[in-house]
Amino acid sequence: MSTVVRATRDAWRCAEPGEEIVRLGDLKALLERERDDAGAEGSTQLFGRLLDDPTWPCRANLRTRMHNDVDCYVQIPNPLHGVGG
Repeated sequence: MSTVVRATRDAWRCAEPGEEIVRLGDLKALLERERDDAGAEGSTQLFGRLLDDPTWPCRANLRTRMHNDVDCYVQIPNPLHGVGG
């Protein structure tokens, strides 16, 4: 399992209120390091979108089921905005 996947998984396993912000900050710092290490590779675009975009596309499964839409996506606020890295 990659470091990014483990960090993402661990960011959501929060034991106490407020710990989520700390873990999101850790995840943001990890993604920033990975982007810096990737250099000129194509993966920097993905890191840039995860870190810099104000919203992320998210599949709206319930809406898709209710309206029989083939691909129904909504924009959710980027949880990495507003946390330290």
